[in-house]
This record gives sequence, structure tokens and C-alpha cells, in this order.
Amino acid sequence: MSTNRNSTREASQRPQWLDEQLYPFQSRFVEVEGNRIHYIDEGSGPTLLLLHPGVGWSFMYSDIIQGLRSRFRCVALDLPGFGLSPAIPAYQHTLTGDSRLLDRFISTLGLTDVTLFSHDLTGSIALGVVARRPEWFRAVIVLPSFAWLLERYRRVYPMIQLLGSSLFRFLSTHFNFFLEYMLKTITKKPKQPLSDREKQAYRGPNLDRAVRRYPHDLFKSVTKSHDYLADLEQRLSEIKEMPALLIFAEDGTIEMGWLSRFEQLFPRHRPVVIHGSHHFPQVYDAAAVATAIRSWWDEEIAS
Repeated sequence: MSTNRNSTREASQRPQWLDEQLYPFQSRFVEVEGNRIHYIDEGSGPTLLLLHPGVGWSFMYSDIIQGLRSRFRCVALDLPGFGLSPAIPAYQHTLTGDSRLLDRFISTLGLTDVTLFSHDLTGSIALGVVARRPEWFRAVIVLPSFAWLLERYRRVYPMIQLLGSSLFRFLSTHFNFFLEYMLKTITKKPKQPLSDREKQAYRGPNLDRAVRRYPHDLFKSVTKSHDYLADLEQRLSEIKEMPALLIFAEDGTIEMGWLSRFEQLFPRHRPVVIHGSHHFPQVYDAAAVATAIRSWWDEEIAS
């Protein structure tokens, strides 16, 4: 696959709610499965592909990309209906469907020798592409997420079922529940809380109630993805030589053994715990995450 940045570049007027100083990147668009996918492509060097979690959008990685684009080519996309990517009518988010869409995105852009950065529900989506197409990837960076069946986790699975229920679809659509809960969490930053302009950038894509259902779709999909997750775990066990940087938070996932499971799946790993962090370490301490990536790359990947 070629790595040319060709006709995908496209001038587009930014929405008024997005402060250019907070997101100082050129917007690009590419059509994938009928969806006009927004992404940014900044810097040069080894390709770092960043996928936002099931709530939020590529804005979440703004500080990290600004800190790494002198060393890496940073590509970050918005899934359909998230951020600046419109979704085609009746688009339905599922782990299987979104993993296929990400596969097509990588193929369409001609990305090779990729280092994946993924997190949360979309961690299993992105790792599905790694498992199916390991020849496209050089390494993986995994934040708190999962790549296995969740039924055995009695502390988590009932909560996933509840979040995927019709009640939470109503709360999400009418009260923007998932985003507002995330904002309440990530406001607890170590140095300073989110500014009003930052909150506005997170809320902006969800001003239209019609798109607020998409995080709910993903939670609902988890409980219906038994075959996908079982296949994912099996496939990952076959690519154990891939290097991995495991950046976890003190959000309960370590106590549940999820970091240990990823350490078993990827023996060539480096674990990093962002102490004091909530579920979103890339926002809680972007500088620490960027530093961890640079150190790991220089000491274990590039050497």
C-alpha cells in the first residue's frame, strides 16, 4: 500500500464551536463505505494511528498529537457520527462493522507499518484489524480496554447491559448522558480543569440529538458480539511477537486483571500506569502519555 497523502485533503469550514487554537490541524476527508470520514494527518515519521474511544472524538488527542508530530506521522479519525464525520442515514455502530470500516480506512489511505493507539470500546474494534491484518502493523499502544469476552466479568458485564438498554438510549438522546458523564470524569485533571472552550469542543458534535445514540449503539453491540470477541482473542494469541505499550489508569481495570491479560497476550510489552488518572489518561495527563510513547519507541522499537 502506498503512503501518499493525495486527494483526500479537502478544505472545509470549521463549526463555530471549535476553537482553532485548541485543534490546530487541517481537516481531511475520505469516503469509506459511503461515509465521509473526517481525519487529521499531521507530522512525519513512523505512522501512529489514533482511534478515539466510544465517547468523544479526535479532539481528545489534540495535545498528544501536538507533542508527537515532530517524531511521528499522526493520523486520527472520527468514526461516523462522531466529531466531524457525518454518518449515512441509519448507520449502526457495531464492533464488527466499525472494525471493518477501520480496515477500509487504513486500506484507502494506504497506511503501512502502523502503530495503533486505541482505547475503551474501540480498543476491541481496532485490535480486530490488527488481528486480521498483522502485516499492516508495527506495534500497538493499548489504553484501558478489552479484547475478550466480558460475560465472565460479573462486575462489568451487567453494567454494559444496563448502558446498552433502552433506558440509557433515552438518557443519551435526551440528556446527552454518555458525553456529560465523560466530561464530569475528565474535568478532574491534575493541573487544571477543562476550560469552557474545551468543553464546548466536546459538546459541539452532539448538539444534534440524532447523533447522541451512537455511543449507546456501541455499548449495546458489546453484548451481541460474542463471536467477534471470541475470534479476536484467538487471533491475538497468534501474533504474540508484536510489541505493545500498555498505558493504564487507576480506574479499576487493573484490579479486574485487564492489564495482566494484555501482558499475557503481548509478551513484548511495556506497562505504564498513569497514577491518579481516571479512565481517560490521554486527557488526564497528555504530556505523560506522549513521553511514555517517545521513551518506549526510542528504547524498544527504533533501537
